[in-house]
Amino acid sequence: MSIPGLQEIPVIGQALFSQRWPAYLLLLVIPLTWWLMERSRWGLELRAVGENPQAADVTGIKVNLRRRQALLWCGALAGLGGAYLAVGEIGSFNANMTAGRGYIVVAAVIFGAWRLGRTMLACFLFGISDALRLALPALGVEINNQLLIAFPYLLALAAMIVFTTAHREPKALAQPFERGST
Repeated sequence: MSIPGLQEIPVIGQALFSQRWPAYLLLLVIPLTWWLMERSRWGLELRAVGENPQAADVTGIKVNLRRRQALLWCGALAGLGGAYLAVGEIGSFNANMTAGRGYIVVAAVIFGAWRLGRTMLACFLFGISDALRLALPALGVEINNQLLIAFPYLLALAAMIVFTTAHREPKALAQPFERGST
């Protein structure tokens, strides 16, 4: 889907305005997700069940329901991303086509201090580091190809080492919840 006139903007026009149509869904999904997490009652309840599920339960929040809803939302977004990668970008499905980038996403969440805006910036940083793999050789910069391929993963590893202790994850992360337990 190309937008005439806008794709002629120097430097950014081709990159921003000649994408396939599912890429433009991000313009809706990202602000919607931010609003859901930061401004809605659902997001407040979701953060509460992540920090202190017992306190959230006392206030009447259905903890396991909120957790399932969050998993469904994340699963739907991950499915859309995978479908776009397989169908929109590559055109077919191949085993291991993501090349371990899920690890980079986990690192981006840790690097982003478990906050949506910071995590998006971390994803942008890791995306740029992955794009350097193609851009640097095209610009004539000669660097070991294996190092360029490994660079996003090395950056993710460094981010996890540095920021794991600097930022705290939600207290109840990966802990099962049973009503009435302490």
